[in-house]
Amino acid sequence: MTRLLSVAAVLSLALRASAGADSYQVNAICTCDQLMRWYDWNNGIWGSSWWESAMMMSALADLSATDSSYNGTYFNVYANTFTNAPKTQGHTNFLNNFYDDEGWWGIAWLNIYDLTQNPNYLNMAKTIFNDMHGGWTTPCGGGIYWEKGQPYIASIANELYIQLAAGLANRVPSQKSTYLGYATAGWDWFFSIDVVNADNFIVDGVDGNTCKSTGSTYTYNQGVILGAAAELYEATGNGTYLDLASKIADAVTTKGSQFLNPNGILMDGCDKTASCSGNGEEFKGPFVRNLRKLYRWVVSPTWRDFLETNAQSIWNNALNDTNSQCFVGDYWAGPYKTADAISNGIALDALNAALYATS
Repeated sequence: MTRLLSVAAVLSLALRASAGADSYQVNAICTCDQLMRWYDWNNGIWGSSWWESAMMMSALADLSATDSSYNGTYFNVYANTFTNAPKTQGHTNFLNNFYDDEGWWGIAWLNIYDLTQNPNYLNMAKTIFNDMHGGWTTPCGGGIYWEKGQPYIASIANELYIQLAAGLANRVPSQKSTYLGYATAGWDWFFSIDVVNADNFIVDGVDGNTCKSTGSTYTYNQGVILGAAAELYEATGNGTYLDLASKIADAVTTKGSQFLNPNGILMDGCDKTASCSGNGEEFKGPFVRNLRKLYRWVVSPTWRDFLETNAQSIWNNALNDTNSQCFVGDYWAGPYKTADAISNGIALDALNAALYATS
């Protein structure tokens, strides 16, 4: 099943030949058009990517919110995914055994609700959060598990829980105090359990048996908490949330960070060994898209430079521009390797963020 390109997309393809690495709007549109060529209209997702497809849906909404020429372009995609994705995957709504998967979808539907004002999407986000909240609390004084019935307490699941609760507090005035209470309790627990280390990096999680923090540091863990802080600040006006999040953002984006190559390009562990695949491909996307959310409230020249540097490196080093079809590989510092929906999706996150920060 095919869809015609929008007028904006056709125009962007005509402009591609003259677009430079700093033409973030044109480059984002071209990257998005290629991403949509991989969308499965029957299944409502991209290939077999479940939680990653939630991120791609958010990226579509971010582009539409930033570029008015795309407002309304993907409403049929959102509706198709809303109807078909759970059915084809055998899920009830967008629920499964992993709380982080649920959180990605909950936040995606909030982003899409903001754009469309369709109450069905807001209600879905509420349904998802209710299921996540059913997992609170663990024997470690708070938090939710990564997988239902298993003892590991993943940082990412809890960051998503906080962001989704705070997001609902900002969008459901009649229940603001309830959702805000859940979000602040989640935040307070998260920053008391020592998952944020002395370098202001977030480690992967907490051992549910010992209640000790454990695991490596990944870019997506550093990102989602930034979006949670932005939502909490919007709900409360309390600058402490922005201060804590800014320390994490600064730690990642400052020269010499373990997450940057010498040229300031964002790298996760798999980038360093050129071995990104599956879930690991997606990790950089949540960092840049949530840094964009934080940038709304904290305008940092360092973060803007970081976003521009990465967006330009993607275009200069990770792009295969064949017949004005923008295939973007995983490795933002290069060299280009085969593109897929995930690699184009995270590139769109980076281009959206650079476009937002320079608009």
